[in-house]
Amino acid sequence: MLNTYPLRALFWVLALLPSLLSAQLTVTVTSVPANTPASAKIYVTGTFNNWNPGDVTSVLTPTSNGRYTITLNPAIGPVRFKFTRGGWTSVEGNSNGDFIQDHVVTYTGLPQTVEFSILSWEDLAHAIPNRGVTILDNNFYIPQLNRTRRVWIYLPLIMKPQPRNIRFCICTMDKICSTRQPAFSGEWEVDESLDEMCTQGDYGCIVVGVDNGGVNRLNEYSPWINQTSTVAAKATSTSVLWSIH
Repeated sequence: MLNTYPLRALFWVLALLPSLLSAQLTVTVTSVPANTPASAKIYVTGTFNNWNPGDVTSVLTPTSNGRYTITLNPAIGPVRFKFTRGGWTSVEGNSNGDFIQDHVVTYTGLPQTVEFSILSWEDLAHAIPNRGVTILDNNFYIPQLNRTRRVWIYLPLIMKPQPRNIRFCICTMDKICSTRQPAFSGEWEVDESLDEMCTQGDYGCIVVGVDNGGVNRLNEYSPWINQTSTVAAKATSTSVLWSIH
């Protein structure tokens, strides 16, 4: 008797082949905050594009019904991502406008569609203007270690109109700023907490954040202070924050 099983198996493989070859993950944003600028582009950033918040290939396409959509081709397995308006300073937030955890989708390799709502934008959700986190140096040279690191700085809001001697803190492991991809165990919301303190009358402190050095991070946990600055460079006015996982 003729064994037709191989032929039947081949038939099903050929029948499914088009869908397998076109297997993709479609991400749809069903709504955005009311204060989203009319000209804003919505980006998706995650494990599939090395967390690039302004990746021009990861811009969602607006549709006529007020939605935004994009089709991705990620690796099979967990896919983590967030939405931005083109940078970490304009990342999505939770319903209160604060830090939100990554979206996580388990991609199976088959055609899949997922939907999300953007609840807020961190930079537009609060009344506090001019949030003070900026990049101080993209390639800060460490002569003792002969390597460079990106350095961030947070300036208290009260320093904007009236510079003064002020407390100083060095913060390692990217913990300074929630508008970046958070570190392994999440970030500490340092800038949000200090902003809130400023609204309550505490002038806070200057915070310098040094990017995670990976395997070299322990060798880089040594504070430095610019001797020409006006910060109070004393033990009682200087602190260091870090975490070890």
